[in-house]
Amino acid sequence: MKAKALGAWNLHLFTQNQSLDFFMLFSSVSALIGNARQANYVAANTFLDALTWRRKAMGLPCESINWGSIATGMAIDSEEVKKHLELMGIYPLTVLQALNAWAFMMPAKIPQYGLMDYNWSRWQEFEPTGGNSPRFLSLMARSEQGQGRLLTEVCLEISQLPEEQREAAMNNALSEQIAKTLRLPAAKLDMQRSLTQMGVDSLMAAELQAVIYQAFGVRLSTLELMRAQSLNHLSGVLTGKVFLLAADNVQVAQSHEASVVDHMPDEDVDILLSQLLANEEK
Repeated sequence: MKAKALGAWNLHLFTQNQSLDFFMLFSSVSALIGNARQANYVAANTFLDALTWRRKAMGLPCESINWGSIATGMAIDSEEVKKHLELMGIYPLTVLQALNAWAFMMPAKIPQYGLMDYNWSRWQEFEPTGGNSPRFLSLMARSEQGQGRLLTEVCLEISQLPEEQREAAMNNALSEQIAKTLRLPAAKLDMQRSLTQMGVDSLMAAELQAVIYQAFGVRLSTLELMRAQSLNHLSGVLTGKVFLLAADNVQVAQSHEASVVDHMPDEDVDILLSQLLANEEK
């Protein structure tokens, strides 16, 4: 906080009477979307953005860039940080991409803008409070255009198993995802214990929500996660949602087929029906 805010303010004071071509401030995307775990960092970058608009009001040159992740330093040196960012839908720009984007934007003389590579739907899953805010509604809508809720590969495999094998398969699949989130070997998880008993807090639950959505394509609320009597119980809840999703997928596919048939010439419909009947007999 002190380094960014006070440093920028002093730089402003020392140079405000000088004729400058540029006054560049490196802010962060966190000032636009927040970060509940780094309030001081968010506040410092918000100060930079506000200083930019103050200088603009004074007729002084200034730009504040809300950078996303850049593939240098901590963002790539720490595998854990990299995985955490990707889990949130944040993908690092290469240094060359960042410099080229910056060079492209500079002639526009825009006081504040963001340069980032984000998957907004994934960020919404990880940060549901911010992601469901009206402020970001248009971003979420654009991100979700053309995206249907599809069964993931894991769910497809489980749904095709004999009924008596599905429970064990889902237990194994869920325990793998929980183990990744808790940074534990899957073998050490006790499926008879609840997440609360295992020390999972609200922040870890939010991360687990995102992990489960990526792996299984279904949403579990924080309440469902934290109130599940055991991991086995949670697995059963997840299984139910997966098969509801599977039913939805079938309905969408049938609706799509019917729509296609409605717009086909009669002779093509006859050919399609013949193929379907032949497949049914097989």
